[in-house]
Amino acid sequence: MSARATADEWTAAAVAITSELSEGMLGLGEHAVVGPVERPDNELCGAYLPMHTSDGAFYLGILSDHTGIRTLANAMLGEEPDAEIADAELVDAVGEVANIVGGQMKCRVESGSPAQLGLPIFAWSPVETPKGAVQQAVQIMLGAVPATVVVVWPAPSLAMKKD
Repeated sequence: MSARATADEWTAAAVAITSELSEGMLGLGEHAVVGPVERPDNELCGAYLPMHTSDGAFYLGILSDHTGIRTLANAMLGEEPDAEIADAELVDAVGEVANIVGGQMKCRVESGSPAQLGLPIFAWSPVETPKGAVQQAVQIMLGAVPATVVVVWPAPSLAMKKD
């Protein structure tokens, strides 16, 4: 069996893949990693994707402010950054970005067994991290769009374990 991946490895993969999407498929321009943040800003919204691996279950979050999340959704839909879109389209588009990032994470991070993705959950404000959970958040720039990539492990022992 392969060694377990740590929360750091899953988070690094999420940041790298999200950044690559900015420059590639989304066409938002060059990315920049601003750095870790203790907790996401209360004004952020976005998609959370449940993932389950042999390393444990966790959530991947792709967050931005309301303007940034609309720009991200429009980029995913091939629209102009300030195009008007319905909230349902925005939710679907940002959820699809989270699905793409999660799918690529499955391929990049060596884990004891294949990862399984859940259905994305959209939240208009950051989800409160449960007491005792481990949360890692990294602020990045996707072109001109400020974003935060979050990985939340409900069980801290799973997040830090390395065989």
